[in-house]
Amino acid sequence: MCGVLDSRVLLAILVLTPCLAWSQGRDGDVASTADDAVLTLAAALERVERENPRLRAFVWELEAAQARVLQARLRPNPELALEVEDFRLGGGSGGAAWEQEFGLGLENGGFDAGISRTREPDGPSGLSGAEITLSLAQVVELGGKRARRVKAATAEEETVAREYEVLRADVLAAAVVAFIDVLAVEADLAVSREVLRVLTESEAAIALRVEAGKVSPLELKKIRIERENQRIDEERTAARLQAARLALAAFWGAPQADFSAVAGDLAGITPVAPLDQLQARVMESPDLLRWAAQAQVELAKVALRRAEAVPNVTVRLGVRSTALDAGGERGWRLSTDEAVFTRTRDDDGRTESLVFEVGLPLPLFNRNQGAILEAEHLARRADAEGGAVTAEVNNGLARLHGELEAVRKQLEALGQEVIPLASAALEGARLGYQEGKFGILDLIDAERTFASVRQQRTAAQAEWHRLRVQLERLIGAPMAGEAGDQEDEMDESDGTPEAGGQREDLNHEE
Repeated sequence: MCGVLDSRVLLAILVLTPCLAWSQGRDGDVASTADDAVLTLAAALERVERENPRLRAFVWELEAAQARVLQARLRPNPELALEVEDFRLGGGSGGAAWEQEFGLGLENGGFDAGISRTREPDGPSGLSGAEITLSLAQVVELGGKRARRVKAATAEEETVAREYEVLRADVLAAAVVAFIDVLAVEADLAVSREVLRVLTESEAAIALRVEAGKVSPLELKKIRIERENQRIDEERTAARLQAARLALAAFWGAPQADFSAVAGDLAGITPVAPLDQLQARVMESPDLLRWAAQAQVELAKVALRRAEAVPNVTVRLGVRSTALDAGGERGWRLSTDEAVFTRTRDDDGRTESLVFEVGLPLPLFNRNQGAILEAEHLARRADAEGGAVTAEVNNGLARLHGELEAVRKQLEALGQEVIPLASAALEGARLGYQEGKFGILDLIDAERTFASVRQQRTAAQAEWHRLRVQLERLIGAPMAGEAGDQEDEMDESDGTPEAGGQREDLNHEE
């Protein structure tokens, strides 16, 4: 079934995010693929394509389209007819025409007496006198109706296949977005748990300093409040992760998530191809391919409606059996010589003949004008919709391209300015707290700020990948430029920590 589908759609989605690499071996990877319960994007997409309820249901629509093509190829059935005429019940239409005679005589010393009834030919009763015709009729389609009917059904089958491609691309793209959501929330949860660990360790360290009389008990209360707030935040993030995993598992119809984590890395950002290059490939869009298939359906229907205006010929060939007229006589005669009862019937049987008939409707009033006009209008509408679909795809490309560039600049700013500043501020707060220049709240605020900008970077990376999925779904192919699909890792050289740097130690020297 998938043989009629455009494999570029799946290829595009499989290479949507080369930065979502599997088992990269970095310390910063959210999960390692060594665990059997860790899900990769390739495995997730394979399950979605095989088990997604919407895709499995739509397969029956493809089967129905193929059945419509089969039906369109069939010719009209012949018609077998049996016709009985002049079928008389009882004594016929007007009764038998009988002539009666009675005689009595004496001649030459003899005796002669008799009664006779003579029936004139009036046709026998029942089936014996009926005219019976057995014929076979066949409708001969003219005007190329069958060929045009098959062409229209084949075009509809192609449209259904394109609709399946669009649905398949939508489902797979949405599954990739759900996978990215899980990956992003897992990264947020890792940061949240790291902050909670630091606060818990800091609380224990400050408790020892309070017992030693080095700091005020108020410091311990403050950090306990912050630790409890962070615990609540960690629980909320864990709930978000569970919901994201359920949303991903729903794509293959699972009621529960049967994986413990997803494998991938959001840190890699690839170059965005120029907008003019993307627009040059707009005809690869699944939406435009579906529109083109629908336009062919409407054109095929116009040709079919015009062919239906040509009358069909009905040819009939048969055998007709006709009964011949019959007469008769009956009576009795008694004489001195003999006594006789007589009954005679003249019946020459039946005669058979061939019957040939040709029927042709006269297209005087109904020449299918309305249906032809309707099909032509629908074809013009489909042609006009093509321009609208093209404009929507181009506008979507421009919007997504601009948003991708904006998020890329945001990531550059985070990597080159914001995160280094937050890291330096945290180090300064640690030293200042050790030297007694800052309070515990100042240190906690610096730690929270550093964790927040890291989570902000994760959110921006996830948004970039979501936008890229939408863009490549729109054009039905990877968006890499002519220079190739080279991964542009944001690493230490440009001020952005690698994925391995997403778990910076937030602890401080006590």
